[in-house]
Amino acid sequence: MFTGSTEIVAYIKPVKQEDIVDAPAISYNKDNDKGSVAFYHNKPFIVGGHHYALYLKEQFIDKIHLKYSYYLLSNHFKQNMYYQSKEPRANSGAIKKIKFLKPKPLKGYSSYDIQKIIAQFITNIETELLEKHLEKINRAYDACNRLHKTYLARTFTLINWSKE
Repeated sequence: MFTGSTEIVAYIKPVKQEDIVDAPAISYNKDNDKGSVAFYHNKPFIVGGHHYALYLKEQFIDKIHLKYSYYLLSNHFKQNMYYQSKEPRANSGAIKKIKFLKPKPLKGYSSYDIQKIIAQFITNIETELLEKHLEKINRAYDACNRLHKTYLARTFTLINWSKE
């Protein structure tokens, strides 16, 4: 990668097998000056540098819903804005200290079931909001296209000056 000069400022690092996470996991970036961001992955992804993966321990896979945990961590980051350059810092020590409450079981539903329902509810809301935003963007795009076509048509229409 080059900047405005001919100086090389970055190299492409070959991906090592240990940098590839091929399991459902949560990841986060630790050095964003706008605060850390959590990511949910259910397909292989790459970590390294300042991007870390959080895995569920084997004994918790059926007790803690991963996407529910992602939403909790994501919300925690939004409320506390973890930084690398200022407090609070998004380092592994700080992340390990974060504690979340898991829902208590209700009649007929385990804690895991409730976590799954909550995660699905949030996902549905996000999907619905995204679809509404995309619909608004598409309407605005169509309006701009119509306006553009109208403007071009009026600009290049021949005018019969003799009648005016």
